[in-house]
Amino acid sequence: MSITSSSPTSTRAAADESGEGGFALVLTLVVILALSLLTEMMTRWVSTALDQALANREEVDANREIAEAEAAAIYLVATRPFSNRGIEVLTDAQVSSAPPALLLQGVPSAENYVRLDDQRYRLGDVVLRLQDMRGLINLNLGSYDDLFALLGIFGVSTDDRGPLIAKLQDYID
Repeated sequence: MSITSSSPTSTRAAADESGEGGFALVLTLVVILALSLLTEMMTRWVSTALDQALANREEVDANREIAEAEAAAIYLVATRPFSNRGIEVLTDAQVSSAPPALLLQGVPSAENYVRLDDQRYRLGDVVLRLQDMRGLINLNLGSYDDLFALLGIFGVSTDDRGPLIAKLQDYID
């Protein structure tokens, strides 16, 4: 009976001769590379998803603030009286204590009022502007004399007003 033992160097030499010596190392490196690429892709995907979620949250917050400002404006228009100054911001006590005849004769002047001349009002991060139709000139229907006077208000010289009105009327036609 003979016992043969092989040394580790002889098995490595046999594996090297058959071309399989570095296969496990290469396979390990390929697996590590694949896992690192997969991790990078997932990291980018999660980062993009977080960025989109943050952008969506900011958009929702902005839309909510706009809706709240619109609701406040609608509330003022629906519940507060109008005067020549704009919307009179009367307190509830002033509205309920005013006799009905006074409300029919004229609106009592409040300490605060909202101007309806495109004045800027800030509600949080929203800028609200209210404009009524008084004082606006329809350029499509304005007469020559009205447009001439309007240009004078804005400081346009008399010689330049006629040609500007003619160009506007040509544009409208």
